[in-house]
Amino acid sequence: MKIREFIMRNRKYEGKQEDKIAEIMKEIELKNYIPISTKLTLIDKLADMLIVKNEDGFGTYDSAARYIYFTLMSIQVYTNLEFSFNDNVGNNNKLDITELCNEYDLLMENGWLFPIIEAIGNDYKDFNSLLNMKW
Repeated sequence: MKIREFIMRNRKYEGKQEDKIAEIMKEIELKNYIPISTKLTLIDKLADMLIVKNEDGFGTYDSAARYIYFTLMSIQVYTNLEFSFNDNVGNNNKLDITELCNEYDLLMENGWLFPIIEAIGNDYKDFNSLLNMKW
C-alpha cells in the first residue's frame, strides 16, 4: 500500500488518536525482524546513495538526509507501506530528497511516523545501531 493511500484513508483524528491506532495498525503488515545480512546490505546501499567523495577521497553526507532516508527505508522494509512516488527504496538509484521529505511530512503531520516505528519494535533500534556503527 502506498504511504499517501494509507494517509488518505486514515487522516489525523481529532481528539484521541491513540484510541484508533491499534485498529488502524492492523492495516499495516509488520515484520518485527529482518536478517542482519539484509540490514548490512541496506546500510551499504544507503551509503552508496548518500556519501559523496571529494577530490581528496574523503566522504561527506547530509546527516538530516541520512535520517530521512533511513527512517523511510526502514518503514518500507519492515512494513507493507511503499513510497508513493517510487517502489524501489534500497536500490542504488538516487531518490529525490524533496519527494522523501513529502512522504516523511505526510506520516509526521498525520501522527503515523512514530506509532509505525514503535510497532516495529527493538529491531528498528538494532538496525539504527548498525547504521551508526558502520558510518
